[in-house]
Amino acid sequence: MKIIIQGQPLPKPRQTRKSWFHYKKYWDYLEDCSWQVKQQKIKYYKTDIKCTIYFYRKGRLKADIDNLLKTTLELLQKTLIVENDNQVTEIHSKVVYQSDNPRAEIKINEIS
Repeated sequence: MKIIIQGQPLPKPRQTRKSWFHYKKYWDYLEDCSWQVKQQKIKYYKTDIKCTIYFYRKGRLKADIDNLLKTTLELLQKTLIVENDNQVTEIHSKVVYQSDNPRAEIKINEIS
């Protein structure tokens, strides 16, 4: 199963007193991504899964890959693709910078 989410992938922001702006932007991004995922009619996984995730980011603005992954795992749980993000037991991920088509591509495989 492959999911494509259009738009600049956003990392989960650090929690600080001054991070309200970043969190609003982050939650708006999650809402937009949730809508995109629901349009793709992805199945619900009850078993453990492995994910291959490629983040295509516009420009050279660096983002920590672990924070990009946190956003993606939260999205998988929020859209009910998995009941809990601890079902993701294997991840392969890469960030590609200077893309003209910013997006996240998520490939999901069940682990038997």
